[in-house]
Amino acid sequence: MRHFLSFVLFLCAAAFAGNETELPLVVITQIVEHDALTKEKEGIIEALKDEGFIEGKTINLLFSNAQGSITTARQIAMDFASRHPKVAVAISTPSAQSMIQPMEQQNIPIVFAAISDPLEAKLVSVLEKRPENITGVSDGLPLKAQIELIQKMIPDAKTIGVIYNPGEANSAKAVEKLQTLAPQTGLSLALATTTKTADTMSTMASLIGKVQAIFIPNDNTAMASITGIVALGLENKLPIFTPDYDSVEQGVLAVRACPHSKMGYKAGQLVAKILKGEKASDLPIVTEHSLDLVINTKSAAGLGISIPEDLKKEAKLVA
Repeated sequence: MRHFLSFVLFLCAAAFAGNETELPLVVITQIVEHDALTKEKEGIIEALKDEGFIEGKTINLLFSNAQGSITTARQIAMDFASRHPKVAVAISTPSAQSMIQPMEQQNIPIVFAAISDPLEAKLVSVLEKRPENITGVSDGLPLKAQIELIQKMIPDAKTIGVIYNPGEANSAKAVEKLQTLAPQTGLSLALATTTKTADTMSTMASLIGKVQAIFIPNDNTAMASITGIVALGLENKLPIFTPDYDSVEQGVLAVRACPHSKMGYKAGQLVAKILKGEKASDLPIVTEHSLDLVINTKSAAGLGISIPEDLKKEAKLVA
């Protein structure tokens, strides 16, 4: 893994080696490869371009992916800190947590994205002006809206399966909230944990026949296997729900969410403000997002589910 990391960082560094002493450096890292996090990164880069920060012209960008390894995430964070960037960007809670200590030692500002609860993750002490040299965009889960959507789409549902990694702070907090909320709506939960992506499919299989729907919070471990989870769900007439906007195109039945590219764009705007001289600690953490309803009609047909007419009128329908 160490040799792999060095190779990845070498390839990334080679792209800007000629200009790295002339242009400000922005480093970006994410914990694992999946569409939601990639969309966040793309939104960040788009916002930077719109603000006049163009790779190779006005800034240098260095990106690395930890491939799901916390150890690798920490190695990336230490390497990035040694390069003294103007801003460090962390996409996902594990990546941000790995960044804190090495960036703090170098007084390097951090902007985070794809984090549901920065307070629970102990990234910041308050959401407004704060002592920490960090800001970002929180994609806190609208859990009540998710449960209402499941009940509207699957009115006979009694038990919802939840797949998550208890080692991810955001996921653990989401499940804690679900355990309080679900009984109020007449639902029960069947919790199924997975600690690595390779085990997620067997975790999914353990829920078949026990639940009427599956819900996955913004969990990086589980979402990295979303294509396989959807396929197994369709095979067993088991609908999959997530709060991840882009997962509908991968076969998830329905979501109420804000597109990850939009949230990434907001994070990119924060990076631009810091590059222009503002302090990360003075920039409020962004928590408010408009929610869109998206439904996959092909998945609905494959599952034998009729989409309620009021939802059809409201939703963006994809196949």
